[in-house]
Amino acid sequence: MNEINNIGLDVSNLRGQGYDNGSNMKGKHQGVQKRILGVNPRSFYSSCDCHSLNLVLYDMTNSCPKTRSFLEDYNACILYFLFQQKDGKF
Repeated sequence: MNEINNIGLDVSNLRGQGYDNGSNMKGKHQGVQKRILGVNPRSFYSSCDCHSLNLVLYDMTNSCPKTRSFLEDYNACILYFLFQQKDGKF
């Protein structure tokens, strides 16, 4: 709560909360979600679907070497084209 106040946010104006899937953030009994809801009950919580998808992809790449290899190659291609475009060659 101190950090929220330090950056100048008014907790009474918050209407939504979205965090990663860490229990310390989304915990209904002791997490940040509960602390903010204690001050502002209108500040509903929704899980971050992008972070959930990221965790699925992370677990998938750790369990399947072919997927990891594909994503590494895909990442290399993306980086190649980004740097080509940055240098004005694309």
